[in-house]
Amino acid sequence: MIRVTFPFKNIRSYFKQVLYLYLVSIILGGALYLLNLHFSYKNSGVIFFHNGLSINFLILLIVSPLIIIWYIKEAREHKNTYQNIYTVKVVADKKEYTLKGYLDTGNHLKDPYKKRSVLLVEKGLIPIQEKEVIYVPYTALNHQGIVKCKKVEKIEINGKNYTNMLIGYSKEKFKIEGIDCIIPMMIKEDENG
Repeated sequence: MIRVTFPFKNIRSYFKQVLYLYLVSIILGGALYLLNLHFSYKNSGVIFFHNGLSINFLILLIVSPLIIIWYIKEAREHKNTYQNIYTVKVVADKKEYTLKGYLDTGNHLKDPYKKRSVLLVEKGLIPIQEKEVIYVPYTALNHQGIVKCKKVEKIEINGKNYTNMLIGYSKEKFKIEGIDCIIPMMIKEDENG
């Protein structure tokens, strides 16, 4: 079921998903069995017999709408997250790097001198020498700092080329699985305008 439902990313996430499937199946199956024994069946010695309406049916009537509402809410959040994922090609030092980027609507980071937008990349994916470093200050939720940036030849996002853009190096890994870079909001503004 996991293999058909979810795309294969890596072996670790695959086994994690299989483990969750088995854990949920065992817990839900055991809980339903317990409720059935206590509420639906009566025993006379070692003989169990069914008397009245099954508790499974009642639980199904009560829990199904809640599960459907939860599923719809999660599907909308999932759609909103993954419709903002783009393929990003960065050409730096005559080499091309293909990355997965997430469009962050809150990322308005720009170089204060030439007003170039900054594409945040996980540190170590694209090499940088100290002579190429451009320091860009940032402010984020009561936190200030400086991002090491680099000018690259070209950045291609969703088939559109950008030459007046910097890549900045993030010190931390991004929390969205499979994402290598954070795309600035100016990309969406270019699409709309």
